[in-house]
Formats: sequence, structure tokens, C-alpha cells
Amino acid sequence: MKPRALLVAVLVGATLVVASAGPAAAHGVGGRSDLPVPVWLATYGAVAAMLASFAVLGVAWRSSRFEPDSDAGPGPRGRDAVPLLVGTRGVGLFVFVVALVSAWFGDAQSGATITPLTIYVVVWVMVPMLSLFVGDVWRMLDPIDTLARLGERVRPASADAGPGPTWTAPAMILGFLVLELAYHDSASPRVLAGTMTIYVLVALAGAARWGRGWLARGEGFAVLFGAIGRLGPIAIDERDRLHVGAPLRRLAHPIPAATTATLLVTLGGTGFDGLTRTTWWLDVLGSNTGWDRTFVAGAGLLGCVVVVFALYGAAVWGVSKIGRRPLREVALGFGPSLAPIVLGYAVAHYFSLVIFEAQELAARISDPLSQGWNLFGTATWRIDFTVVSTTTIAWVQVLAIVLGHILGVIVAHDRSVSWWSGRRARDTQYPLMAVMILFTMGGIGLLLGG
Repeated sequence: MKPRALLVAVLVGATLVVASAGPAAAHGVGGRSDLPVPVWLATYGAVAAMLASFAVLGVAWRSSRFEPDSDAGPGPRGRDAVPLLVGTRGVGLFVFVVALVSAWFGDAQSGATITPLTIYVVVWVMVPMLSLFVGDVWRMLDPIDTLARLGERVRPASADAGPGPTWTAPAMILGFLVLELAYHDSASPRVLAGTMTIYVLVALAGAARWGRGWLARGEGFAVLFGAIGRLGPIAIDERDRLHVGAPLRRLAHPIPAATTATLLVTLGGTGFDGLTRTTWWLDVLGSNTGWDRTFVAGAGLLGCVVVVFALYGAAVWGVSKIGRRPLREVALGFGPSLAPIVLGYAVAHYFSLVIFEAQELAARISDPLSQGWNLFGTATWRIDFTVVSTTTIAWVQVLAIVLGHILGVIVAHDRSVSWWSGRRARDTQYPLMAVMILFTMGGIGLLLGG
């Protein structure tokens, strides 16, 4: 499969963004509101890029290119992935144990344990970024699934337990977002220790009740990262078989309602993260501290999630009416188009975090419990804030949002032409396109104009 229209659409979009944004004068590293790309110019270029990509796809992409095949999704074919998993799962379990021990027994007063960086940088940011290039990274590392696999040897799940609930996945991700973005002491090692322990015990209880396969359907990180992993070329199925296919092609496989909801919850959380950088939000938050601050922030987070659900619901309702298909079928059919958008926002929001905090992570590896050790000679390393300019940060942020939405448009377009033809295939894309433009404008505005 060589979808040249994919390359053309992406290149046209990127070119328009670069051309419209123009050169920007760099200055010292600061907050997002100090980044040097003019908001109106970046927004104009982003919208123009998406419209141009939409036009290119309408001319050059008239039939589905992402139809599933045996090499792109689950099936009997594929290579044995067990040798690979032995190594990668070993790494994942080791990192989990170190982070948990550090959170429980490290020096909580210094705040320099390795746990916050492991959770908020390595797991939450670096894993999805790597998924774009690799594929199912989380399944290669997943320490929870590894523990559940060990537990199966002690007590196998009942054969008639049923598939188990899946609403748990968006609920778990929402709980994580509350901890990360709303809770007033989210970096406390002891708080993270308790949260990690409860989360893993709940997930393992679900695996014990409904079988290890339930984790891929009902555990938050497995569901979210599994959806994002569809962007990359590598997949590992439940039989531990490795499949390699063209990037994006696995997005043709339908996703369940819980996965769509998990992606929407994550989008709402990312939107709220941008909102917290605005002066308007600082005025709303006022002088609230402690649990009062957590309550106000939690309400704001839930509000952003509701807005995202409402916008997506309105878009798929419009598609359903125009295309004369059941609303649920449309909502789930276009759900995979959310995955590249979620990843685009993750890169935009957390690119600088990875660049700077990865340096801090290298230092804390030598002293994971904050006990004054220097195991690898890196404990004295300090963050070099000049390693990347604010201009580079701004370009990455804008391009990540735009390219994420362009890929979302491509996936949605492919779904449309697989269901409809001619004018109806084009018309059904207008509601989703309108919502994606709103997301793009809002995302860039919050990032650069906060």
C-alpha cells in the first residue's frame, strides 16, 4: 500500500503552517505565554493547512486505503513475540518496582525521588510519543499485564467470568488526570505511592475476575496507549504474536465505546492543562489552596471533558444525519480518528517537558530514593535550559497540533469513503471538520496565547 495522497496532504499542511507563521525572534526560555509565534498567525496557518489537506484528500483519495488486512491486525499470522516480550517486559517491571519502592521509601521531604518523573514524563508522555514510531510500546512494557500473567499461574480466572466491564478504562484515565492536573499535591512521593498501589491492585483484581485479556479492554493505560499505538507499524496480539503493517492502517479496525470515551477524556484533560496556563483561569482559581484548590480544578477538568464530549457528540450526530447511519455506529467508526489528535496535543503540551525533565531524570537515576547516592555518576547533572530555544518549542507545538489534526482528517476521510461515495462521502465530513478546526483554534490559542 502506497497512499501518496497521505504524504501530499501532510506536506501541503505543514508547508502552509510554516509559510504563514513566518520567522519568530527567540528569547529566553519562559512559560507558554512567552512563546514567540503570534497566535493569530499560527491559527490562520493551521486552519488553512487543514482546509488544504481536506481539499487534496477530496481529489486524490476517493477510495479507502486503510481497509484491514491480515498483516495489520490481530490474527493467526505474525511472528512469535515472546523473546522480545521477555526483555521488554523485564525492563517495564523493573522500572515499575523501582518507582514504587522510591515512592514508598524514598526521602519524601526532598521531593527528589524518581517516581514523579517516571509517571508523568516516562509513562504519560514518552510512551505515547514512541508509539508513533514503534506501535504497541505499552504492550511491550506493561508491568500490570506482567504481574497478571504471573498471577494466572497461581489462580487462573474462571472460564465463565464473562468479558468484564469496559467503562473502567475512561474512569481510570479520568482519575489519573484528576491526580495530575487537579490534586493540590500531585508530585508527593507518598501520594503517588498510594495511588500506584491502589491502581495496580484494582487492575489486578479485574484481571483475576475476568481474565488477563480484560486489561486490554478495561485498564486505562492499556486502552489509551493501545489506541495510540495503532498509529505505529508494530502490533502484538493477545496470542503474543507480532504483526508489522503500514503506519495508520490499523486505525481501520473499529474500536469499542470505552476506547472512544477514553480518547475523549484524554482530550478534555489536555484542553484543561492548556486552560490552566491562562490568566483567566488564574483569576478563577484565585487564592484557593489545598482541597479548595483541588475542588475548583477538578470542576474545571470535568467541565473541559464535558465540552469535548459534547462537541464530538454534535459532530457525529451531524454525520449520522447526513450519512443516514446509526449514531452509535458513526461515533465508534470515527473514534480512531481521535488517536492522532490526542498524540498531537500530547506532543504540543509536553515536548519541552520531555526535553528538560529527561535531563533531570538522568540525574535522579543515580539517586532514585533521594538518599545522596551517585550510582552512575550523574547525580550532580543539572538541567540545561538552553538545549532548545523557545522558537523551536513553539514550532513543535504548532506543528504537532496541526499535523495531529491533519492525520485525524485523513483517518476520518478514509472512513467516510469506505462507507459512502460521491457527494455524500464529502458532505459527511463537514461536521467533523468543523469540530477539528475548533479544537485546533482552541488548542493553539491556549498554548501560545495563555
